[in-house]
Amino acid sequence: MPVVRSTRTCTVILSIAVDEVIGCHASEVSLRPFPESGVFNRNTSMNETNIREKVREHYAGVAEGKTSCCPRANSGCGEENISQKLGYSAQDLASLPEQAEMGLGCGNPISFAKLRPGEVVVDLGSGGGVDCFLASKEVGPTGSVIGVDMTPQMLAKARKNADLGGYTNVEFRLGEIENLPVADHTADVVISN
Repeated sequence: MPVVRSTRTCTVILSIAVDEVIGCHASEVSLRPFPESGVFNRNTSMNETNIREKVREHYAGVAEGKTSCCPRANSGCGEENISQKLGYSAQDLASLPEQAEMGLGCGNPISFAKLRPGEVVVDLGSGGGVDCFLASKEVGPTGSVIGVDMTPQMLAKARKNADLGGYTNVEFRLGEIENLPVADHTADVVISN
């Protein structure tokens, strides 16, 4: 079940990839592991810095089209659209800039975030911007969305997608979740998947 925590200043919505995530419909999907030769190798002892760098390298490769999200290069994660299986509607996906959706998420936090016009949303690990762009429509011109990602290549792709889609209330910032580039008391809602 998605984790929802309310505080006086912020609501946090996280989609978690586990065997059954009701809000994300993950029970209908075969969740894909990282390739054995990819980011993680079970036989390797790595420290936090090494793991972060390997993850950064992997997602940089995905953003640049050099690698795929799936074990088989350029497999597209199967014949069916994995994002639709995870709760994104065909209409939502069709409304996005073409390069935004890369099949990297594990659910659709927008579908249960209950966003309202005027809110400020922060998306942790924003990737190509899918959830930012969908949130942008919900919060409208009086709201804003801040996407945070630790991969410069993903940020470049997301910024290009924002320009292509004409999203004026979305910005993308380089940062890590442990040290967010967002001031305290800024967000009304924090999402991540």
